Amino acid sequence: MKFVSALLAAVCALSGPAMAADDLASCVEIRSDKHRLVCYDRIAGYKAAGKGATTEKNENWRENWTREMDTSKFDDSPKVTLINTSREPFQALIGQARVSLVIQCEENTTMLAFHMGGQTVSDRSAPVEIRFDKDPADAITMERSADFEFLALFGYARSKRMLDRMMAADTMLMRYIGRRGAMTGEFDVTGLEEAIKPLREACNW
Repeated sequence: MKFVSALLAAVCALSGPAMAADDLASCVEIRSDKHRLVCYDRIAGYKAAGKGATTEKNENWRENWTREMDTSKFDDSPKVTLINTSREPFQALIGQARVSLVIQCEENTTMLAFHMGGQTVSDRSAPVEIRFDKDPADAITMERSADFEFLALFGYARSKRMLDRMMAADTMLMRYIGRRGAMTGEFDVTGLEEAIKPLREACNW
């Protein structure tokens, strides 16, 4: 945890131009013209004109995201958690289960994770296939949590590229293939750019 915190602090301490260069690099990888433009607009701070559109956006994030606000008992810093549940369940060892996407800031540390609906994650670290909209799927290596129920990316430095792409997308598919079969989830991620604002502020990015 100390290493993750130090890494996050180093990333947050980067100069503005350096951070902008990293952001632009993330946008370049987005295949969809529409969503690549959204990514560029976000970096530039551009906001579309029209109060109606802004109001609708502010309200609609709640359709896909649950946001929980709390305070750390250790340093009184804000703790912000976003949760998005997959549209359809997958066939588990017994019955069915749904994957939950969890994005959290706690004590200035960002975490992005998938909770496998109570199913056991067999691998200590494993490739997880991710696809945004119609872009080609990528495989990212995620770490297993101590309770064997999550696969996670710890720290903003590791989560950044995926979060940038998620904020510019409408849908996200994930698939983890463990010893007990495939665990899959499809998510409507629209509204994340609005929902994540308190989390970004809490983790200073």
